[in-house]
Parts: sequence; C-alpha cells; structure tokens
Amino acid sequence: DSAQQTVIFTNTGNRASDADQSASGDMVCTDPLRSIPAGNVHFSLTPAFAYGISDQAVTVAATNFDLNLAARTDDASPITKNVYFILRVPLNGVGNVCANTLTFTAKTDV
Repeated sequence: DSAQQTVIFTNTGNRASDADQSASGDMVCTDPLRSIPAGNVHFSLTPAFAYGISDQAVTVAATNFDLNLAARTDDASPITKNVYFILRVPLNGVGNVCANTLTFTAKTDV
C-alpha cells in the first residue's frame, strides 16, 4: 500500500457543495502486461484510515462521495476539507510507469 496522500477541496462559492469522482479507467502501465485496477485506489474523509475499512474505492463511473462542504460565509474564509487516498499495488506487481486520470466534479449539496 502507498503512503496516504491528501487532496484538499476548497469551496469558494456561496452554496454548500458535494463532489463526484471518476477515474479515466484502470491505470495503464508502460509494461503492457500489467495494470492497476482503478478500484485499487481507496479514499476516505478520515485521516489515517485503514485500506478497505470505512473507505470508498475509486470508480470509473461518476460517483458522489458526500464531501458536504459548507457554503462560505465571507470572502476571506473559504471552506476546506481534506480527502485521503491510498493506492494498493497488485500482488503480481506492475511494470514501469502507470497512470490514469482521476476527475472531481463539484456539485450542489442537496
């Protein structure tokens, strides 16, 4: 498992917001016989989470993850929230460099 990585989401708008996440697909590696499934990336709103416990796997289809960012109350105070990520490398290993794109789309919290 990778070290935990942190992504900071910031709401500079005047409405509460959520986010959808979607991956471009599995991580394609420069060794064509190896790849990492998109679902091997897990994320949580809880720091120092244990992989596979109280977290969510990244999906290719857009999926809401209840970010629940409050609306800001003044221009000088944007609202932020950390989201924590861990990547699990398959037991059979990977080949060279692997990549994909993870997209976050803001939406109004309902």
